[in-house]
Amino acid sequence: MQVSLDSAKYKLVEEHLARLRDEFRKNLDERIIKIETCWIAAKDPEQAENALAVVIHEVHRLAGTAASFGFHAIGEEAAQLDARLQNALQHSFSWRMFEEFDSRIEYLLDLLEAELP
Repeated sequence: MQVSLDSAKYKLVEEHLARLRDEFRKNLDERIIKIETCWIAAKDPEQAENALAVVIHEVHRLAGTAASFGFHAIGEEAAQLDARLQNALQHSFSWRMFEEFDSRIEYLLDLLEAELP
C-alpha cells in the first residue's frame, strides 16, 4: 500500500511541475519583450537607470527559476549574465559596456525564443 501512495504523490508532484513548466514557457514571450524593450531603452540616458534595473531584475529572475523548470541553458546564461551585470554596476556601468552586453542579451533572448510554445 505504501508504494502506491508514494507513486500517487510522485505523480501529483510531477503533474504540478509540468504545469509550472508550461506556465513558465507561456510567459516567455512577455519576458522577451520586456528584456528587449528595456535593453533598448537603457541606451537612452534619460531612461537608462530604470530600464537597466528592469533588465537586471528580469535576468536575475530567469537565473533563479529557469533551471528549476528544466531550462538549464537559459538558467546558466542568465546566471552568468546576471553576475556580469551586477559586477559592471559595482564598477560604474558605462556606455562602452553596452556593446559588450549586447551580444549576451541577444544570446539570452535567442535561448528564450527557442523555448516559445
